[in-house]
Amino acid sequence: PWVTDLFMACYFFFFYYLVAGLLYYFLKDLKKFRVCIVGFCTLYALGYVGYMLLPAAGPVEAMGPRTGGWLTELGGGIVASRTNGVDVFPSIHMAASLFLLVFDWWHRRYHFWWVLAPVVGLWISTVYLRYHYGVDLLAGIGLALGCLWLTRWYAHSRLCAEVEAECEERGKRAAQVSESIQ
Repeated sequence: PWVTDLFMACYFFFFYYLVAGLLYYFLKDLKKFRVCIVGFCTLYALGYVGYMLLPAAGPVEAMGPRTGGWLTELGGGIVASRTNGVDVFPSIHMAASLFLLVFDWWHRRYHFWWVLAPVVGLWISTVYLRYHYGVDLLAGIGLALGCLWLTRWYAHSRLCAEVEAECEERGKRAAQVSESIQ
């Protein structure tokens, strides 16, 4: 039971990483956040397209849920009540966490090392807990790599430069308005 609970904890680490990983860039560096969110939102959109075009039930449907301790029972109930039953291919758990992990490697190396073990545990847990097949994870890797390429392309594009210039100009105008009010 403790092994299954450990994997359930890794599975739920996903939600910390989604929120805290993006929130850090939002609060500390809006330019990096804007670059990150282009690839991240594309990843989610394409992942949901995959769910619609290739609906599939996970192995938990055929094999039943894993048994474990209190965390597995609680987590399994939460997951079961929030799935639509066809959200397997590609694994957005794999794609989104790999995307954020590589983005952290590029921009926040110390955080990369801090989250590496729980993220690898997350990847293993998606199969161990019977929420995904191995092929779902492979598709998630492909999705993440494609969106990371898109993110790099966008970061070096003229569009990104124009967006940044516009944001800088708006910031200057807001500062001027703020000064004139005071």
